[in-house]
Amino acid sequence: MIMTEIEVDLSTLEMLDFEHTPACEGQLHAVNLFGHQADEPAKWLMVTPCCGTKLLVCEPRRKFIIAGGAVYCGDHNRVVQADEIKFLPID
Repeated sequence: MIMTEIEVDLSTLEMLDFEHTPACEGQLHAVNLFGHQADEPAKWLMVTPCCGTKLLVCEPRRKFIIAGGAVYCGDHNRVVQADEIKFLPID
């Protein structure tokens, strides 16, 4: 194994852009459909009984899912009732 030592100064590291707030992963987030609000970051990890850890969602989308009562899971071709879904805060 060849190891190379690389010198990186602090100012270079500070220029790197690390995402501190995760984005909502909903496909329609950017166009504000199905409860999404494009300017809202992800606040919840959505966990479904069929997929387990599913995706990160914004607060408006979480409220929309709860109010709507269900979501469709395309991976398993089934409707998941809102009371079957867990929303875990990610902050």
